[in-house]
Amino acid sequence: MTTKKLYRFSKDGKFFVVDPQNTFCFECDQITYDIVEYYPDSNLTKVINTLSSKYPESEIKEVWGELEFLRVTGLILR
Repeated sequence: MTTKKLYRFSKDGKFFVVDPQNTFCFECDQITYDIVEYYPDSNLTKVINTLSSKYPESEIKEVWGELEFLRVTGLILR
């Protein structure tokens, strides 16, 4: 079984995330860009431990929740 994965790239100082399975692409901020590197393969606790020196825990949780919302509503990782 192949794990569905999001891809990310930056261009001209802007950050983007792409879900190639459904051709969904969106521009994002730096924290979302960094979290997508670990999403969905890792869990929230590991991401907090990894990124807490760079971002507040509350912001990491907020972005994680937003990604989960996009997944549950079928916009990403269908």
